[in-house]
Amino acid sequence: MTKNNDEYHQIEFNIAKDDLAETEKILESYQPLSISMQGFGEEKIYEPLPGEMPIWEKIRVKAMYQNMKNLSDLENEIINKTNIKILDNKVIKAIGKKDWQEEWIQSSKPMRFGEKLWIYPDHLIDNLEGKVCVNLNPGLAFGTGSHPTTRLCLEWLEKSNLDQKSVLDYGCGSGILAISAIKLGAKCVTAIDLDPQAVIASKNNAEKNHVQQEIEITDNNKTIEKNFNIIVANILAKPLIELAPYFYKKLNKEGAICLSGILEGQINIIKDAYLRYFNLSEIKIKDGWVMMSGIKL
Repeated sequence: MTKNNDEYHQIEFNIAKDDLAETEKILESYQPLSISMQGFGEEKIYEPLPGEMPIWEKIRVKAMYQNMKNLSDLENEIINKTNIKILDNKVIKAIGKKDWQEEWIQSSKPMRFGEKLWIYPDHLIDNLEGKVCVNLNPGLAFGTGSHPTTRLCLEWLEKSNLDQKSVLDYGCGSGILAISAIKLGAKCVTAIDLDPQAVIASKNNAEKNHVQQEIEITDNNKTIEKNFNIIVANILAKPLIELAPYFYKKLNKEGAICLSGILEGQINIIKDAYLRYFNLSEIKIKDGWVMMSGIKL
């Protein structure tokens, strides 16, 4: 019998709310097995609605990885791309396979978005009749639909008319929005992420969901020549502002756009950047995070 030499390690550290979004995307790019977040200190967060994630001012993050004993590259990337100098109160420890598998199975449940879209983990793929299902295992909030920005985008896609539409998913991460768009009726999706690891994760998830033929995945927007009926961008405020002219150029006449990754206090700066290009007629807020959508002028 072949010996299983897999090793599992968990990294824990504290992070401030303002650095959470970028940190999540970095953690996701290394393809974690699981992640959990918990506020600490005296701040109180009340019971969230199903599938939502409360946002604390200070957060304890725990991320699990397979065969990644040396997590220095991940640590350095978080430090270089955020406003922090060190990972506060960092702990790295080995975890038994049985322990994390049991915890993962207990914590992973199907999630519904709107009337018909569901995200299902591997071990629960059954009895799916009448549902639009995306198969993604629980891991990082940005990658599985638990994070408010992802949830807001999924709910927007679910209620939109995607039938035979072309979609640009800018900042695709795990590919959850691109895959969901195809499952909801889109003809084709171009998904872009500047992080090579995110590109790999998106390709793997597209294959798992048997939609790899309908999704083009790239890390270079200069290779994107066509225009689109719909653009969805779940990134951060600064790149959203910089990309406003590009999105206007790439969107067809009367095309629809969905923007997220925005904090509640950033609504006005996003509106100012997009005012000349788009009529942003819808704003939704969930746990301090914002989704804005509208039509090309």
